[in-house]
Amino acid sequence: MKQLIMIIKTKAFFRSFLLAIFINNFSFFAAIGQTSLEPDQKKAKYIFLFIGDGMGISQSIISDIYLKSIYKTDTSLFFTCFPVCGLTSTTCVDSYITDSGAAGTALACGQKTMTGVIGMDSTKTIKLRSIADKLKEKNYKIGIVSNVSLNHATPAVFYAHQPSRNNYNEIAIEMAESKVDYFGGGGIKVYSDSLINLERIYEIFNKNDFNIINDKEIFENWKSEDGKLYAINPILSSGESTPYVIDDSKESISLADFTQKGIELLDNENGFFMMVEGGKIDWACHSNDAATVITETLAFNEAIGQALEFYKSHPDETLIIVTADHETGGLSVGWSGTHYSVYYNLLRHQNISYDEFSDKINTYIGNHTIQNASIDHLLPLINEHFGLIYLPEEILDSLSSIENPKSVNLVETLRLSLSSKEMDMLNKALYDSFIKDNDSYSILYGGEYPLAVTTIKIFNNKSGVGWTTFSHTGIPVATYAKGINAGLFSGCYENSDIPKKIFESTEVLNK
Repeated sequence: MKQLIMIIKTKAFFRSFLLAIFINNFSFFAAIGQTSLEPDQKKAKYIFLFIGDGMGISQSIISDIYLKSIYKTDTSLFFTCFPVCGLTSTTCVDSYITDSGAAGTALACGQKTMTGVIGMDSTKTIKLRSIADKLKEKNYKIGIVSNVSLNHATPAVFYAHQPSRNNYNEIAIEMAESKVDYFGGGGIKVYSDSLINLERIYEIFNKNDFNIINDKEIFENWKSEDGKLYAINPILSSGESTPYVIDDSKESISLADFTQKGIELLDNENGFFMMVEGGKIDWACHSNDAATVITETLAFNEAIGQALEFYKSHPDETLIIVTADHETGGLSVGWSGTHYSVYYNLLRHQNISYDEFSDKINTYIGNHTIQNASIDHLLPLINEHFGLIYLPEEILDSLSSIENPKSVNLVETLRLSLSSKEMDMLNKALYDSFIKDNDSYSILYGGEYPLAVTTIKIFNNKSGVGWTTFSHTGIPVATYAKGINAGLFSGCYENSDIPKKIFESTEVLNK
């Protein structure tokens, strides 16, 4: 029996050891830091919790590689350079693979729960207190920022308590009645057939002294003395979210701007806690859209940069944590067709998100039948937005025969050229767009639009990007920390430990 116990302990040790090596091999430094506070240590007065929804380690890596290859810089993503890194399990009570409701509840309330539950225990009967609630009682100001709707799962777990994340109307009411001082980002998603409409929810906000604005100029000039603020992006896309950065317009407000405004409005002598979610990283991963994942991750990184600027003025009082609720898509750094090479610089040719591209494809399908539709009609559109090109075989053979081509454009043209097999894939996807076979939709396309999915899949593969699923995975995520008491976040731990560590960082021990 003693020998068996020793074997089990040894296996557990090596599992943790290998996980630490895994992170380190990808330039993530897992510091051996403190695991509890020392007596009389300073408390964290200004706390930032950044949640990259769906942002696994691979999402960070490909964004980092892209950043360096496109901008010709040695600079990495801000958060991957943090001195402390931990490995965080994301499992929930009823599944190894979690959703944002259960994962968010663990991150906000320190307790695991069932899939889809918001701020309640696994019996769906007991309301849990979030870290935002606890810090509000300690006179911290509270800010919640997200580029998806503010009553979506991840923002909601910090102020709401519902047995289902789909109770959007009820969550919106709790949002309006919450003790949060600043909301910024997306709009509010409501069910239109409910008696509780958006106008009624806005009335509750006003009753609770909130000012609601969706004007960029007013937003930029808003001061703390102007009162509590819910700032909505002037332009909203599907699900009341802000537009993808890759589709963005000058009228939009960036996640970094919403974060900076939060710092300005929340800064006070008692301190603040601000949660900032990069929610559309996850949405792009669900569509297996690597280029959009990268632009969303880079925008998330810029928001973290605002916290780092604040940190420079308050290094002994600021704590910055960056984590994810789960990984989405099973993203791989590399694909079988490119072997040991990646070509992430090719991803710059994509200038439109999966969503916007789908709209264009659907417009074409709506104006054609299966009898008169042809992939040839859509090749100019595909070339315009992805740089993919179909060349006649004789031209392609001629270009391919050039030894050691010196032209970068020629090399990229060859890589972006569509093969006959890839053309067959596009033709099948166009056909499936009209047939709408359920089996094909779920397995090949994940319920998404066939031709859009297939185009992006081919484009991703040429760049050396692979995916395993259109859903979430159970892969642990990395948690990064910098600032006062950051050492609490080293090692391997559960996502439900994070709010406990945050609260501990605010305590001054006098033993």
